[in-house]
Amino acid sequence: MGGRRRVACLLAAILLSSLPAGACGDKLLTIGRGLRLPARPAAILGYASPGSRSSALVSDPAFHSLLRKAGHTVRIVADEEGLRAALRRETYDLVLADAGDAPYIGELVREAGNKPVLVPIVYQKTRSEIRAVARQYQCVLEAPGRSGNYLSAIEKAMELKAKRSPGRVQPVG
Repeated sequence: MGGRRRVACLLAAILLSSLPAGACGDKLLTIGRGLRLPARPAAILGYASPGSRSSALVSDPAFHSLLRKAGHTVRIVADEEGLRAALRRETYDLVLADAGDAPYIGELVREAGNKPVLVPIVYQKTRSEIRAVARQYQCVLEAPGRSGNYLSAIEKAMELKAKRSPGRVQPVG
């Protein structure tokens, strides 16, 4: 009987220690100490082009860790051939690349079978430069930035992907 009681107490403690998910329509759940879990995890391909300013963010282990803790999967490629091969062989939801590379990368992304969303990284740009890139690509990731902003940009891109893929099952909320 003591074992059952301990299990019941442990289960109650776990259930009571988690924060409520909130109302239907909330895009993210808050679990524990502020870790935000997305409604749908993303498969992310990062292109760390040699010489681009944003390649430091794309290659940053802390950035990878943040994305993985949030439930996303991340793969990084550092050259054009690796990018082409990854887009041919695997399925990605998002492709992160420097805004300067975005026009060229956009061509490769459009050729990919599952049509990932290109998310340009704008690194230390002015507000007007960021708005110009956002008008063209609808979703941008500003760097350097806060982790919450990075996750919000990923979430916005996933919402855009869901709208572009009407045949996919979308989360109800």
